[in-house]
Amino acid sequence: MNKIFLRDAGVIKEKTNKKYFNKLEFFLRLENAIYLSKKKSIGLQITINKNFFLENIQSFNKKIKELSSLKAITIHLHAYYNSLINKQKETLEFVNLLNKFSSSLKNVRGYCIHPDNVKNYLFLQKLKIKKRYVAIEVTDLKSRSGNNVLEIRNILKNNKFLDLVLDSSHIEQIREKFPKELTIFQYFKEFKNKVVEIQISSNKNLYEKNIFTKNFKTDHSLLSLSNKKIFNDLMKIHGLKKINLTIEGVVPFNDYGFSLLNKEINLLNKLK
Repeated sequence: MNKIFLRDAGVIKEKTNKKYFNKLEFFLRLENAIYLSKKKSIGLQITINKNFFLENIQSFNKKIKELSSLKAITIHLHAYYNSLINKQKETLEFVNLLNKFSSSLKNVRGYCIHPDNVKNYLFLQKLKIKKRYVAIEVTDLKSRSGNNVLEIRNILKNNKFLDLVLDSSHIEQIREKFPKELTIFQYFKEFKNKVVEIQISSNKNLYEKNIFTKNFKTDHSLLSLSNKKIFNDLMKIHGLKKINLTIEGVVPFNDYGFSLLNKEINLLNKLK
């Protein structure tokens, strides 16, 4: 079986569309994602924002016992544009507390971050302990950087400790506007020795209008709802059983969502 992880941010209670980095909403999604990860015996990817983590460290620490019982964890690092990852004291404090938190969990496999959330990578290298990876992610067109192969090459060249996370939705979105950019297969071929994780979803909003609120928007839908183009592209890649596969499509927290999640896991287990 593949090493499959569920992204916490995408587990959304039906009929809602609340701001994510609101304390009640964040920990509700996390709790529901923990439930699904345990039920399906898969890993969990937690989203940790620098400022939100520092402000709510006690709430995160209260989840240590519950998170430690999971199969495995990866962490999706996040920072606001007005508070980027840099070489300042606040980032060092964040990295030190995150290392302490991760060591307490004992099941953290690695971290990924969008390049546009980083001004300086200096302190992020401190997260690379034992076999844990620290990786940049190919971003989408809304991001200020990291969404073309030239930038990705340059960042990896200048920061040898970094690995790479591919995002199928982002890469598909980029290629719709810039067809000469790399496909996910081409990315994997060029950076095979650096790719540690693939975040998997479709870049279309494929959910029924009555599932969430009327203004619900997403560019991360489950492949089980899609035309399977991305899945077929992934099927061309060999060596994925060694790569962490993250379910990043939105999972409605209801019976309908649970059935979609089952289909998604079955799809990912077909990748080789």
